[in-house]
Amino acid sequence: MAVPKDLALPNFDALFMQNNQESDSQDPIQALQGVPYAIRKVISIAKIKIHIIVEPVDPSDASSNYRFKLTSSVMGLGIIGAAPLRAVGFQTDNTDVRVMDGVEQEKDEPMIGKTKSRIWMCSLEELMKEPHSIGEVAEFLKQGWEGYDEKTSKVVRISIKSAGAGSAEPWQNEQVWGVQKGRWTARVSFRKGNALRSVLQWILYWSDALKLPWHGGNSAMVEATQWLVH
Repeated sequence: MAVPKDLALPNFDALFMQNNQESDSQDPIQALQGVPYAIRKVISIAKIKIHIIVEPVDPSDASSNYRFKLTSSVMGLGIIGAAPLRAVGFQTDNTDVRVMDGVEQEKDEPMIGKTKSRIWMCSLEELMKEPHSIGEVAEFLKQGWEGYDEKTSKVVRISIKSAGAGSAEPWQNEQVWGVQKGRWTARVSFRKGNALRSVLQWILYWSDALKLPWHGGNSAMVEATQWLVH
């Protein structure tokens, strides 16, 4: 089912459930980031629920930056199944709130070490004008947006890179989230060293039969084929 026009950036509020059957596997990227094999397998069978909210920091200010809030929960593993994740510091319930101002922030992730990341909102026109400094990665992110108004259609841009001291092969993860062909879609490219190693796409299916009871407006339940890749 197509995403309704009123469920679109710059204001967005929706709940997602990961659909492993429809997903591109994240395993190749996680392996390159050094996530242990056993942990990757546990993650691959888990059900992941994600709530994403994009809203103005100050609704009364027309020039206000937007805020991106992502709440994720790993489900379907039980206490025993989730134990390996908790043992290595993987939070099965987590909320991350960021102002979408493009300012770089550093974070220490239990399984992949220190990262530096930026998140911002831009128009398709701005996306298409991004420099080609990351080569094929940039080109993949720009594909699939045909038919949308480049000046008015918005997307979420996320850029994450390794920041650990002495890393022999630093990695870079570039993402674009938005609506493609009527579906909430994300495109992800991963580079390690000087080579493009993996690309994937995931799609979110909207269902008007599963409205969120605790939010008004355009909240909805959708099935997600992937979740945010760090």
